[in-house]
Amino acid sequence: MSSTNKTPYLKLNSWVGVDVPCREDFVRDNNIIDEKVSTHCNDSSIHIRVQERNKWNSPVHVQTYFGDGTDSQTIDLHCDFEPSWGFVYVSERPVNFSDYRNNTNYHYFGFFTRGVDEPGLKLQGKQLTVYNIASLTYETEMLCFNQRAHVFNIVAFR
Repeated sequence: MSSTNKTPYLKLNSWVGVDVPCREDFVRDNNIIDEKVSTHCNDSSIHIRVQERNKWNSPVHVQTYFGDGTDSQTIDLHCDFEPSWGFVYVSERPVNFSDYRNNTNYHYFGFFTRGVDEPGLKLQGKQLTVYNIASLTYETEMLCFNQRAHVFNIVAFR
């Protein structure tokens, strides 16, 4: 004999004192539970894969490099993704410095993006090329992303 009552959601057996549980009742309840758990676990719209979780949990990569004073330097980005954009800035120095005696502005901060060459910075895959260049727009502007003996920070985003 099946139970007198059923649970509200899954309609499993909910016996009362006079009910006599049968093996078939337990098998039916187990099948209902198994089907519901299986449907839930296999629903990809509510569960994410490990790759998706890693992507969401690690949307940013930070690393440093040392300027070597050459016209350009290519830095390998040690991130587990190919960045789409980011920025570079110098450590322990203002991101912009004006030398009034020499009538020159030194810039130590810049953005980079995938597929677009920004002044002083070029992103290709997981490599970032940084430059020391005089701006072509104004003679007094210097982009200093590889100045010797300076530590620079890279913040790259997925």
